Amino acid sequence: MRVMNHVFHPFIDNFVIVYLDDILIFNSSLEEHVKHVKQVFDVLQRGKLYLKLSKCEFGKNSLVYLGDIVGGGHIKIGPTKIDVIVKWSRPQNVTKVRILLGAVQYWRKFISHFSFIGSHFMLLKVLKSLFSGEENNKKHLIL
Repeated sequence: MRVMNHVFHPFIDNFVIVYLDDILIFNSSLEEHVKHVKQVFDVLQRGKLYLKLSKCEFGKNSLVYLGDIVGGGHIKIGPTKIDVIVKWSRPQNVTKVRILLGAVQYWRKFISHFSFIGSHFMLLKVLKSLFSGEENNKKHLIL
């Protein structure tokens, strides 16, 4: 990754994003895209770095990247990630609620009022500790 960041340093965040061995080139027009792809090819050639053509996609308006759909200046949750959450089994105890909340933390930026929705789960956790009879848990709840 260090090599990629080094060779693409002048372009990073201008029209290139590099993550590990992935190179994303983003533009507002097809003409810009062609120009920037040529610049990226030149940099790769000078650095003696190679592409695997079967993994390359060019001129796309959006693409699936790390499981999300990226394009048009937006990031959307990819369908496989949505499917995982939809098929998630209903939490049956506080530990399972914590696991679910931890799993969906990444998507909080995509979900309106995520903190409000999540607060209901945290209230369940507090109520359980209230009624569990554990004195240590009761002292943390101040009404």
